Amino acid sequence: VSLEEHVKDVVLSKMAQIKIMNLMAKERDITLDAEESQKVLAAAECYYEALSEELKKREDITKETVEMVYREYTLAHKVYTCITEAADMEISDDEARTVTVQEIYLKTWKAKDGEKISMTEEEKLQVVKKGKQILERIEAGEDFSVIAAEVSDDKQLVKNYARGDVETSFEEILFSMDEGEVSKVIEVSDGYVIVKCISTMDYEATQKNKVALAKQRKQEAFSKAYNEIASNTHSQFRDKQW
Repeated sequence: VSLEEHVKDVVLSKMAQIKIMNLMAKERDITLDAEESQKVLAAAECYYEALSEELKKREDITKETVEMVYREYTLAHKVYTCITEAADMEISDDEARTVTVQEIYLKTWKAKDGEKISMTEEEKLQVVKKGKQILERIEAGEDFSVIAAEVSDDKQLVKNYARGDVETSFEEILFSMDEGEVSKVIEVSDGYVIVKCISTMDYEATQKNKVALAKQRKQEAFSKAYNEIASNTHSQFRDKQW
């Protein structure tokens, strides 16, 4: 699409969202208090006075229109805040826990014409065999990190994993390991892995994950409330004016 069409689509989407959020405010009896209303008027006045007289005349911009826009945006923001603050944002350490491991990854795919092509069953069996041989070397006392640097198909050897990052079967193993423990050969969607647990909880990464999970829950709470009214809201669009 052209830049003009793209910008108009973005603007229209934003306008529709603000209008629906103002309907949500009406349904939930959410209004601006005296202090908020005063700030709206002050901001609108500042914006309006900054516009040239030529622009105001050409686009028929009135102070009342600017005040309306500021009021609607401020009310929409208040609606979002009210809904998300009411949602349960308590995230436990275990829920946000992030583990740190060293990982040996053996892929079961090949690259062809820029795409990942799965290996044949016979080729996969050879990868499994290789994984078991590597595990025997580790169990015999060879250094995990040295072997990983030598044989892993993924050169990022140390990784942090949070819940939901990987498939369930792999996640269950990751979050049940003790520090220093080495896993068996684990099958994943595109290969096999052997992991050594370095830390059962990376505190800094866990705190960051708490923030990310809280943000996600806020968005989910808002989206649920928003979609309920948006799906039942009908609008008319003035194409000529647009």
